[in-house]
Amino acid sequence: MTETATQGSQGLHGIPAVRPWVFKAYLAAPSSYQPMMREWRADLAEIGCTVTSRWLDRAITGDFDPSLPHWRDWALEDIQDVINADVVISCTLESTGRGGRHAEFGMGIAFGRQAVIIGRREHIFHCLPAVPAFPDWVTFILSVQSGDWAAAHQ
Repeated sequence: MTETATQGSQGLHGIPAVRPWVFKAYLAAPSSYQPMMREWRADLAEIGCTVTSRWLDRAITGDFDPSLPHWRDWALEDIQDVINADVVISCTLESTGRGGRHAEFGMGIAFGRQAVIIGRREHIFHCLPAVPAFPDWVTFILSVQSGDWAAAHQ
C-alpha cells in the first residue's frame, strides 16, 4: 500500500522480515489498553509499518465528561488519524461494551480502509467478508510478516 520494504532484515520472533506490504495502521481499542497498544505500535514499527493513532500518546484520565472541550478535539484528531491510515485494526480481546473503537472501526470501513479484528467478532460489521479476524496479536503479526495476509487482502 504505502511502500515496498526491503527484504532480508530480521523481523519479530526471528522470522526474516520479507515485507511485501507495508502499511499505516490505526489501532482502535479501549483507552485503558493504551499500554498494550503502545507495544503493538512498537511491533508494527519493527516490521516497517507506522501507526497513525495519536490517542496512544494522550494523557487520558477520568470518566467521559462531554462538557470538557478536549473530547471534541480528540474526536476530530481520531477521525483524521483513521483517514490517514490504510488499515484499521480493532482490538476485541476483551469486550468492554462501549468506546470509540466501534465508531473508528465503522469509519474505517466507510472510508474504504481495510479493517482487521484482533480477538473475537462482536457485531454484524465484524462479519463482513473482507474483515479478517485473528485470534491474537502474534498470529496477525506473523501473517503480515510472512506475506500471507497481504496477498489475501490486496
